[in-house]
Amino acid sequence: MIKWPSILPLPKIQTYTAQDELAKLRTEVEGGPARQRREFTQAPGLYTANFVLSNDDYAYFRGFWKYAILEGANWFEIRLDTGDLLTAGEPTPQSARFVGDYSSRRLGFNYWEVEGTLEVDNPSTMDSALIVLFSIADDIFEMEELALSAETT
Repeated sequence: MIKWPSILPLPKIQTYTAQDELAKLRTEVEGGPARQRREFTQAPGLYTANFVLSNDDYAYFRGFWKYAILEGANWFEIRLDTGDLLTAGEPTPQSARFVGDYSSRRLGFNYWEVEGTLEVDNPSTMDSALIVLFSIADDIFEMEELALSAETT
């Protein structure tokens, strides 16, 4: 898989949108409520990514965009913080591709701001969700044990 160039900075993630609706298939029916079913176990995540690049980095990014990932069509590996509790805010390797084109604007004389939407294939948030659920279950179990021990004393 193509890797994000190490000489380019990693993006700053401004927003994250979980696309849960992409994981469901909905069928409207004439009478009654619409029918829905899960189509995928994990939907891709969409991230709005911002890069601040020097003139040289911007030229390198444009070459990467055009020739390595074929104007955003190809998947590539990039280190992102996807909000996974297991990684404690550290960027981890993710498979991503651009959705649509990027936009850029000049920041003064030597810098460019580049913004684009990254589609991340199966962001690793499922393990975090399970950890949260298990910790809630543990808390409930401990509260029940305390209540039972208080009743018996």
